[in-house]
Amino acid sequence: MVKQGIKLNVVTYTSLMDEYCLVNEVNNANVIFNTKAQRGVIPDVHCYNVVINGFCKIKMMDEAMDLFEEMQSTKLIPSTVTYNSLIDGLCKSEKISHAWELLDQMHDRGQLANVITYNSLLHASCKNHHVGEAIALVKKIKDQGIRPDVSHTIHLWMDFANKEDLRKHK
Repeated sequence: MVKQGIKLNVVTYTSLMDEYCLVNEVNNANVIFNTKAQRGVIPDVHCYNVVINGFCKIKMMDEAMDLFEEMQSTKLIPSTVTYNSLIDGLCKSEKISHAWELLDQMHDRGQLANVITYNSLLHASCKNHHVGEAIALVKKIKDQGIRPDVSHTIHLWMDFANKEDLRKHK
């Protein structure tokens, strides 16, 4: 496209980066992310979200957090999608305390958490046997009027109960 004189815009770059991320070629997506600025294309929140989510999916959390910091330094406001990607990635990378801190930051900045945010934290809490934390979170979700994903929550509780049962019988 560039060779044909077609000027690429942020949507074109974001689509290309998304395709790379979908096939786990996040480093290629990051190269494109870095070269678009040289061509005068300013990234938007969605553009950042694509690469941040790509890094999170392959547990490259330092890179994702660096991009998150860069995003904020450009005065872009992270969206719920941005926070959800980071919180899920932190939880899956066993950096749960950092995920809770990010949730607090999210609330402090007026960004609303949703069922996706809470499911990541619920899953991590159950997986790490933090039952009290998980119960408190379910209560908080309900108090906020958010309907937890019941099938997901039941699956988590059953998984936790089975692990506890196995541990007792060792």
